[in-house]
Amino acid sequence: SKTLAVEFIFPDDQRTLDEYQSGKINEELFLKRIHFQDWQDWGELDHWEGYKKVLAVAKKKGLKVFGIRTHQRGLNQRRRDKLFAQDLEIISEVAPADKLVVQIGNAHLLQQHLPDKMFALLEFKNKRMVRIILQNISQIYFSALRRYENFRLPKILKIKEGVYQIGPASIITQLLSNIENLQ
Repeated sequence: SKTLAVEFIFPDDQRTLDEYQSGKINEELFLKRIHFQDWQDWGELDHWEGYKKVLAVAKKKGLKVFGIRTHQRGLNQRRRDKLFAQDLEIISEVAPADKLVVQIGNAHLLQQHLPDKMFALLEFKNKRMVRIILQNISQIYFSALRRYENFRLPKILKIKEGVYQIGPASIITQLLSNIENLQ
């Protein structure tokens, strides 16, 4: 079986996440309890629709979901990666037989960041890690464009006939692409 770790929920909100995933609380109460709209960087309600779909797919597939978001004020990238790795270690200890799927921002996936921090921990020393980075994969991306209406489109630049460059996608676009892959 698989366990999903998501960067968009704090570990402090795990009980609330569990209640939401089990249907004990509704969406409105969930968002209120996790203070979603208070987030300075990710709290736009437009983003919630993508996150909601990730949680819905996880629920449908029977995946246990854990939050790994860090309180980032004053923390540099390396420190945040170390905290993520420690949270992932705890999750791996809770579900040792599960494959751990992590939804996290691309910057954390560079070898000297989260992977190095994970392999420094005993729990991950002898485990194999497969990194699959999904970002602007054209089939997934355009499928998401057709299926979801309420998100911002990135800049698309025509290079030459049949060749287009898709500019940096907003976080919601990347999330929607990830949803397509999860399904």
